[in-house]
Amino acid sequence: MLPDYGYLSSPFDVIAAGWGDGEVCRTAATALAACPTVDLVAFTGDAPTAGPNLQEAGWPAMIAGLGAASSGDVPVAVITSTTDTDPELPGLCERHGVTLLAGMRPALRAIRHAGLRLERLKSLTEDPAGPLRASELADVGQELLDGEPETVPETAAKALLGHYGITVPEGGSASDEDAAVAIAERIGYPVVCKLEADGLAHKSDIGGVVVGIHDADQLRGAVRDVLDRGRTALGPAPVRGVRVETAAETDHGVELIVGGSNDGLASVVVLGAGGVLTELLNDAVTLLWPFTQQEVLQALQGLRVGALLRGYRGAPACDLASVAQATVAVGCMLADLPQITELDVNPLLCTPKGTTALDTLIRQRRGTAPTAPDRAERF
Repeated sequence: MLPDYGYLSSPFDVIAAGWGDGEVCRTAATALAACPTVDLVAFTGDAPTAGPNLQEAGWPAMIAGLGAASSGDVPVAVITSTTDTDPELPGLCERHGVTLLAGMRPALRAIRHAGLRLERLKSLTEDPAGPLRASELADVGQELLDGEPETVPETAAKALLGHYGITVPEGGSASDEDAAVAIAERIGYPVVCKLEADGLAHKSDIGGVVVGIHDADQLRGAVRDVLDRGRTALGPAPVRGVRVETAAETDHGVELIVGGSNDGLASVVVLGAGGVLTELLNDAVTLLWPFTQQEVLQALQGLRVGALLRGYRGAPACDLASVAQATVAVGCMLADLPQITELDVNPLLCTPKGTTALDTLIRQRRGTAPTAPDRAERF
């Protein structure tokens, strides 16, 4: 491919004669990607805002050539020496499947972090006790979400949590008073009555939660009130019914929040003070999946709420192992089900006997979503 005056070296230079030539870029990137020690092919060049437009500079042909070489296992990136780039360059790279890393220092830092993360993923995948172990959780989890709306009803959301090993209050959905009383008689009083309606994220904002219900008469009245408030605020169509569940003893526990999201590339989990303290204390830590239970315990050490969990002024210590287990379960759930865009367990009640998810919110993206294996491979 090279003319007589070209030469092979590291880094490899396509020389000026190859600039703007898509076939030169494709051939060079393909050959470099075939080397067994190469994990990433990076094409360096600048497209500053003050320079000629991308077409005049030959960038469309070069990006198309690099994109043709990026279809294999080795990714291809374009690195600019400064962060000043033509505003059309990101879109051009994206259309051809080429990663744009603007600025040499940020680019090298990103490559380093990606390499470290790849090694970590390999170790966790190979470890039988690691969070990326193969399981059948994802298949059943997908079935539990299939057919549910974007804002998943609490009963379905808690069924998903329970499937992943997170303790939830016993209960069920009811469409009328008689069905609600039947559930309460099965699980025992006291119970909580919560409105279930399509698109409803925060039930308490419209008076959709009644606590401290000790008998059938109170429950019947609560069901009527909750349904009336829901129909007034939302209209009759979205209202499905109510959820009746066992009331939890919250006086001797610590309330946490465990939540997370999928941003299309990674699953992120947030752990911190929950309940009414979530916004007040702003005491939380962010964990990037995958992580282990031991890493969750280490993260708790840096939280102010951690002192309460460990037992403060003579209070018994909470079951920290169950907190770590629940947090890893949330990470697994997000990674297994990439259509989940938001997941909040708040509060997660932590006591010396374990943890219980008292309230949960799950939102999902409807339609086609990337599968879990595809997401893991992107790292």
